Amino acid sequence: MITFDDAVADTELAAATLARGMKVQPLSWHCQRPYRPGLVLGYAANSGSDIEEGVATIAAALRSV
Repeated sequence: MITFDDAVADTELAAATLARGMKVQPLSWHCQRPYRPGLVLGYAANSGSDIEEGVATIAAALRSV
């Protein structure tokens, strides 16, 4: 899981990440109480290079929202 400051809409960030070919879930889908925006990430079945590529994808998506 990764969280961001309140200026980021996690649903928009998840959509921007998906548009770049990587699926993540907005943390807001999993929270019932006040929360910081964030993303739920899966990494268990990925190599180190896949994870690096995923981080770069999230960074590019973050710059676009």
